[in-house]
Amino acid sequence: RGQPAEPPADVYALGAMLVQVFIGRTIEVNACPYNRVTQLRSLPLDHSNSDLMDLIHCCLGEDPASRPAATTAGAHRVFSPVGFLQREGRLRAAVSVENHRVDLNKRLQNLYEQHRSFRVDEALGFERDRVFEALVAAKLPSWSVEKLLGDWRVHLDGEQGVDAGGMRREAMALAFDQLMATSHVIALGDPPVLLVGRNRTPDWTNVWSTVGLLTLRCLVHFQVAPCGISSLVYDCCLGRITRLPPDHRPGGTVAIGDLAAIRSQRGDDWGRGELNDLLRRVKTMDPQRESSYRWLIAAAGKPMVEEERAVVEDMLEPCCWEFYSAHGPAAVHWAVLWDLYLKFIGGPERWEAYDSLMQGLTANGKYRDLWEGFTGDRIVEALGGQELTADLVLANIEYQPAGRAYVQQVAHFEGALNRLSTKELAQFLRFTTGLDRINLDGALPNHQKLVVRWVPVLNQDPVEYARLPQAHTCYFTVDMPPYRSEEEMLARLRTSIEAPQPFALQ
Repeated sequence: RGQPAEPPADVYALGAMLVQVFIGRTIEVNACPYNRVTQLRSLPLDHSNSDLMDLIHCCLGEDPASRPAATTAGAHRVFSPVGFLQREGRLRAAVSVENHRVDLNKRLQNLYEQHRSFRVDEALGFERDRVFEALVAAKLPSWSVEKLLGDWRVHLDGEQGVDAGGMRREAMALAFDQLMATSHVIALGDPPVLLVGRNRTPDWTNVWSTVGLLTLRCLVHFQVAPCGISSLVYDCCLGRITRLPPDHRPGGTVAIGDLAAIRSQRGDDWGRGELNDLLRRVKTMDPQRESSYRWLIAAAGKPMVEEERAVVEDMLEPCCWEFYSAHGPAAVHWAVLWDLYLKFIGGPERWEAYDSLMQGLTANGKYRDLWEGFTGDRIVEALGGQELTADLVLANIEYQPAGRAYVQQVAHFEGALNRLSTKELAQFLRFTTGLDRINLDGALPNHQKLVVRWVPVLNQDPVEYARLPQAHTCYFTVDMPPYRSEEEMLARLRTSIEAPQPFALQ
């Protein structure tokens, strides 16, 4: 800008250096424009450490006067080793993320081996569109651990087939799909991320214990779980989210004096850090809402004109606006933190749900050590498995028959798979295996391979080429006619994977 290089320029240089070290060496910071809504640099990637991103954005402030002093930047909470270890879940367990993952996999494998020989005598029958409702009605929390984690046999009413594994995987996927459509949850984003709702029902604790038990069962048997619950929910289960009014004490109320007391105890630095961590997660669910909150923080962090005041007041819960009005711009992070807490996290019925969900995840407390040292983010990572790519899916496929005679069909299939979107790859896995994900080891459940079995076509019969692929989810097998082109194979695949009831496809 042709101005003298003063201390704010050094702070800006620190921010630019942190971007290149932690986000990407090839990023040209000055080429990333400022977002006029959030008033932050539009960096191409966010870092999972919200404190690091907060320091970067502060240092890169457009107005030099808005940047922190060098001493303030050096005292930022991201540089606190104890705080970092606490946020990463490593304070009590000095092991790496990779070791946590390996340890969890070993424990889950041990649980599988312990319970796989226990077979539930009666087959579990479900109506396809009422699986979750039936599992809640079954009162799973009252079952023995052996029955909960043992070998189930499942059938879907009115549908053919004998369950050798595929139907039970399909039933679990259906149960979590149906949870998403209930008033027990708030679903945000696409794909949906689930938060606990506030519509408490008479079977509330049973519902959430059931969700936890189904999640644990899926992990033990499949090494993944087809649920989309937010990391915020798991952090509440683990006691990693601080309770704000009215949940800070029994019989608490939404009194601004109580929040002021917590602010005085914790400090503004803590409040800012907690808020940034919440906003990082809100962004994954609802980027537009996150941008709105960023605008609010920027607007309310300084004296506002009347129009801005009206918008901010309308965005905040009444008690949060009252708190902000009483304490001024210096308290804006606490006002927004409280607003987010009340909208998405807090309330007695939600904390009751978190406790019940944790009871389920630990099999009524028996396996509480399973989650020792985990954070909500790591639990979501473990449940969700690896991000799907065509290469990852293909690494779990084998062809039968194999050989030179089928080289062209293999090329058509792999070309078609590479043209599927991430959502379609998940649908393909759901169609062929009953689950829509691959675990963190990059493998399907119990390291099985998905067999693509070529179906012979006699006399080049056009009717045979019109047949759709047929999946045998119990055996991780899909029968694939040797279509004559990649386009033909892609069209048939898409028709199959988009069907709402793949078991019924002919």
